[in-house]
Amino acid sequence: MTFYHYVEESLSVDYRLHKRFSAPYTDFDGEVSDRTYGLFVRKIDEGVVTHVDPIGEILWAKGLYSGDRPGTGSGLRAIDARVLYDEVASVIVQGKARGMLYDIQKTTG
Repeated sequence: MTFYHYVEESLSVDYRLHKRFSAPYTDFDGEVSDRTYGLFVRKIDEGVVTHVDPIGEILWAKGLYSGDRPGTGSGLRAIDARVLYDEVASVIVQGKARGMLYDIQKTTG
C-alpha cells in the first residue's frame, strides 16, 4: 500500500530519505537522454524494513477498509484516502511508527 509511504514522506519521517537515481531513458521516438528521478526510500544501511501489516490490521479492525483482505476473494480493498492519511499520520506523530509501519532488521556478520 504505497499511500502509507506518501504519508511518511509528507511528514518527513526519519527512517526514510530522499534518494536520486539517474539512468539513460529511451523515449517513444527512440531518443536517448539521461534522466534523474527521486524516491523517498528506506534507510537500508540502518536496517529499515517495511512492516505495514500491523497498521493494516488496525484499519480492518476499525472497519475502515472495505472489500477483501489480500489473498482472499478478489484481494482488493478500498479506504477513503483522507481517513487513511489521518490514521497513518496519527501513528507517526505519536512516535509509534516502528512496529506499525517499519521495523529494524538486525544484520549478522
